[in-house]
Amino acid sequence: MALSHTKLIMDERNKTLELLQIAINDKNVKESSELFKLISDSLKTMKAGKEYTLICVKLSNSISKYLLGHQFRLPDSVNNLVKQIEPIAQKYRGRASISMWANKLF
Repeated sequence: MALSHTKLIMDERNKTLELLQIAINDKNVKESSELFKLISDSLKTMKAGKEYTLICVKLSNSISKYLLGHQFRLPDSVNNLVKQIEPIAQKYRGRASISMWANKLF
């Protein structure tokens, strides 16, 4: 079981890395210095081997802020990336909120 879970995480990480690479090469991303920096920083962090879940959460938060200032528009390559990272970010946020609620109960 642990081996298949580890493989699943590695598959997700590799898919995210691939989508980051596609996004960084997208001409629409390159035209936005703000969006390019978000993607570039995340790509560097992924390649450095940092914690995958936290990278997804941070990138998800950053893209959400970006959307607020840009009429909720994203290039397709970044939208595909969001579809990949958002479930991971949501799961992390859910676990974090459960622990906060549990601490308040006891």
